[in-house]
Amino acid sequence: MSRLMAWIGGSALVAAILAPFLLFGVYTFGIYEQALLPQYEERAEVVASGIERRLALGLRLFGSLSALRDVDDVLDNAAKNSPETSFIAVVDVGGEVIAQTPRTIARFQKLIDGPQEDARPGLRATIEDRVNAVFHRFAGIETAERVSGSYLSGTYLITRQPIGDAAAPAGYVYLGTDTAQLDALRRDLSLNMLIVFAAAMLLGFECLLLIAGVSLLRPLTAIWYLGDRLADGDLRHTARASGLFGTAELIRQTNRFIRNAISRASANGAVPGLTLPETGQPTLWRGPAAYLIRLPLILFFLSEAILRPSLPLFLKGIAPAQGAPSPDIQVGLAMSAFLLASLLGIVLGAQFCNRSRVKHVILLGVAVSALGTLGHVLVATVWQAALFRGVAGLGYGIVYAAAQVYIVEHSDQSRRTSGFSLFFIAVVGADIAGPAIGGILADRLGADAAFVMAASALVLSFVTTLGILPSEQPLPKPPRPGVRAQLQPLGVILANRRYLALIAGMALPSKLLLNGGLFLCLPLAVVAAGGGAAAAGQLFMIYGVVVLCSAAWIARAVDRWSLVAPVVCVGTILSAFALALPALIGLPWALVLCVAVFAAGQAMSVPSQMSFLLRLTRHEQERFGTATVIGQYRFMERLGSLAGPVIGAALLVFFSPVQSLLVLGLAAVLLAGLASTCFLIVGERDEEEAIDALLVKT
Repeated sequence: MSRLMAWIGGSALVAAILAPFLLFGVYTFGIYEQALLPQYEERAEVVASGIERRLALGLRLFGSLSALRDVDDVLDNAAKNSPETSFIAVVDVGGEVIAQTPRTIARFQKLIDGPQEDARPGLRATIEDRVNAVFHRFAGIETAERVSGSYLSGTYLITRQPIGDAAAPAGYVYLGTDTAQLDALRRDLSLNMLIVFAAAMLLGFECLLLIAGVSLLRPLTAIWYLGDRLADGDLRHTARASGLFGTAELIRQTNRFIRNAISRASANGAVPGLTLPETGQPTLWRGPAAYLIRLPLILFFLSEAILRPSLPLFLKGIAPAQGAPSPDIQVGLAMSAFLLASLLGIVLGAQFCNRSRVKHVILLGVAVSALGTLGHVLVATVWQAALFRGVAGLGYGIVYAAAQVYIVEHSDQSRRTSGFSLFFIAVVGADIAGPAIGGILADRLGADAAFVMAASALVLSFVTTLGILPSEQPLPKPPRPGVRAQLQPLGVILANRRYLALIAGMALPSKLLLNGGLFLCLPLAVVAAGGGAAAAGQLFMIYGVVVLCSAAWIARAVDRWSLVAPVVCVGTILSAFALALPALIGLPWALVLCVAVFAAGQAMSVPSQMSFLLRLTRHEQERFGTATVIGQYRFMERLGSLAGPVIGAALLVFFSPVQSLLVLGLAAVLLAGLASTCFLIVGERDEEEAIDALLVKT
């Protein structure tokens, strides 16, 4: 019975988490589907109106439709200029066909008899109507009826245009548009919503993992750890009491037993077989808690992804300043302010982590980013928008650096790659779901609603960070350097030849390929192959889904078999080779293969690069701190992100998009190959480090 109740409770929890995403998906599909048919109606009405004007002019000259000449030629020319039109017919008030193109129209009389409506709407239509009504009532939107002379009959959209006086027409123009293209757009829309809903399910799964981790996994791990230590006679540690189903009380009793045993052993002197704490008080065990940051990070990065579709249009809609450059340049400057401020935020975040608790630094970054995001609602000029974009970018950079320091401090050395895969998955997961949500909000409720939603995501990130992340004392930090010593880390770290090989051969090429290849050249290659923005968006979704499904499994395999260096090298070479596939294969479907292989290579290399970095810079971490090393690395990496679009645009001046992808891929393969050769020759450690490690082991 208890197992049945557990299954029912778990199912109810899953339904509660996924229901909002499902309803939002139905709402999104409904409003987009409703927007497709009016577009076809407007095109058909324009063509029919043009024909009607010419016929009405002839009526004034000749008096009747039957007396008009060259009507067939008029219809043929209109059909040639409107490829989506299947047939056009002119009939008089009695229903007699005066002219038509093509000369034979199957079931013409049945098609023009009127709309064929079902007696009862289908289940999907009923659900869409109910969901739309709820959203419209919540947003205060009044649904306006659109008056139209078009209706659906069979597989055609029939448009009827009166000829002459609408009250007493001399006849009608009937224009039939094949809805096969509309059905294709519906299929594409269904695919997009399926992918977005799959990403939403993954976000819901993240919530379930967090709940399971906080309520079960974390306390059970603490109980296992304390029991293992007690079996060895080690009384130096206690654990934080947490969890459900009596686990918190069990941890409290175990802690009480440890403290009592320490008191009695201290009173009786040394006891053989027991290991007592040197200070007389047990220390709080710092368990692996890197997984707890997944949901706060997803919510944080989701806020920026929500603004991505509407932000350029919002900035263009702001009144330009007097005597300022063109609006496009001002928008570019406002967008660049975020990137430049994020670089500064990465450096500051790393410095703050060396001086205070990482949790407090993350909270600071989220608060600064929320302040900058909400400030967009109040801006009156582009320069004010650039200021608030800079504030948001500063907070973004602080969290970007501090989150990775948190992962290092709260994950075992043997599971670093799995920890950094959490960060990578959070970024990609937000990039999938965020633009879809932000685009709908901006289209239906305005740009201010998108900013409010983004700020709400930041508030949730702040609350979850405050309530979930542990507040233990920070790990020992290096001594605070003086003003002159603060400039030393960059020079010392750059003197490490392995670090330079990782930056030049792995990190920078990965960002160049992502920003210059996937985000710039690939959409242009899709357009050159006959696709459009929708097809490019589907490819980006494929990238995100492949990363979400594979990154965690690859990271576990890397940690289990200690394959950090090979996976970094192979993953970078694989992602570089993927961009060369469209030019090598020469077929349109190669773009899909390109994106899927590229995503797999990124899932292999990006999380593993951070684990590899920490292996290559042990001395630098001891001297300057892990946060400083990570901050310097991410700063250099972000420079590659900025250079990617510039290099990609320069290549597009001389080559086609597919050829530019080939050049980028081959250049990255060369750099990654040289770096891999360097690691094979010099290894991961110097000879002195290897000898020291061997002496310690023996």
